[in-house]
Amino acid sequence: MDPSAPVLDLAAARPQVGADEAPALEIDLRLMAGELALVDARHSARPAWLADLCCGLVPLAAGTARFLGRDWSVVPPDYADALRGRIGRVFFSGSWIGFMDVSTNILLPQLHHTRDHPRELRDRATALCCAFGLPGLPLVRPGELAASDLARAACVRAFSGIPHWCCSKAPCKGASPT
Repeated sequence: MDPSAPVLDLAAARPQVGADEAPALEIDLRLMAGELALVDARHSARPAWLADLCCGLVPLAAGTARFLGRDWSVVPPDYADALRGRIGRVFFSGSWIGFMDVSTNILLPQLHHTRDHPRELRDRATALCCAFGLPGLPLVRPGELAASDLARAACVRAFSGIPHWCCSKAPCKGASPT
């Protein structure tokens, strides 16, 4: 991936809305590698809609939404799923699997979406935990951890991926980059 190219590029993106909804505004957003967008959606009826749009889960009425140079509207479904696996998100509700410990919850997306060795993933996640103020990978279940520590763990899970991994190697099987 070209380091001068945006990781995410929304250009005059206007989501499709239902007939009974107000017309959506056009959105322009460009994020480069290492940049972060914080969206305050406390007063929104559906706070995750912008994140869903960035992940190619919301169809557009106009404009474009590109991730790692790929236009979500033309990427094959399997390839789009692989690309979504490179995106870190922090969910309002936490989205924790209650019967698994927090460390497994943190590692699971990367274990599923990458071929990285589990030890390497654990080492990376442990370093991120320390950077976010946790003493290490939490080995307790989500219900046993303080809300503030769960919020830190959610950030660790979101930052654990390396977005360019999928695109720095051969294209995903059966997909053609657009």
